[in-house]
Amino acid sequence: YSEIGKPQKALEYLEKALLIFKEVGDRSGEATTLNNIGIVYNTIGKPQKALEFFEKALPILKEVGNRSVEATTLNNIGVVYHSIGKPQNALEYYEKALPIMQEVGDRSLESTTLSNIGAVYRDSNQPEKAIEHWKKSVKITLKMRGGLKKENRKTFLEDNRGTPIALIDLLIDQNQPEAAWKWYNLATTFDLADYTRL
Repeated sequence: YSEIGKPQKALEYLEKALLIFKEVGDRSGEATTLNNIGIVYNTIGKPQKALEFFEKALPILKEVGNRSVEATTLNNIGVVYHSIGKPQNALEYYEKALPIMQEVGDRSLESTTLSNIGAVYRDSNQPEKAIEHWKKSVKITLKMRGGLKKENRKTFLEDNRGTPIALIDLLIDQNQPEAAWKWYNLATTFDLADYTRL
């Protein structure tokens, strides 16, 4: 329901699920559902309500040791703080999330969080730090794409094109055309050449 633009219906089902998870004592399911409710509230423009649910999920996730969802929730809190104009708070939560993602090996979320950090630095007029984090994010994305079957690479690239585009644009804005060209080539011609062999 959330995916098809019916957030209220999504919240209805998530609230029902939450009650059942509490009833049967499934703390991990409870925390994951709290996180999902927070995501829906953030999507419909209620950041304070989203933060409330994310903050409820965090201690439970720590208690049950669900490190992966804990990292996701920390990242989600960072996203909310960035969206409401609190970049320092956003960075604080992103920086808490990163080591957990690296620990559990969630390369995709690590790439996303590095990209989110880059966006905070760009919006805070710190282009060098933004470029540094976006480069790390794109490198992870390229590595992940390199491990995919050829027929899946194009879709993967389309789904993950935001960060390379932001990086290239910022490099151009910073008068670094050679670096922009290098990253453009890496991000767009990876399907045509095996860069690990080059």
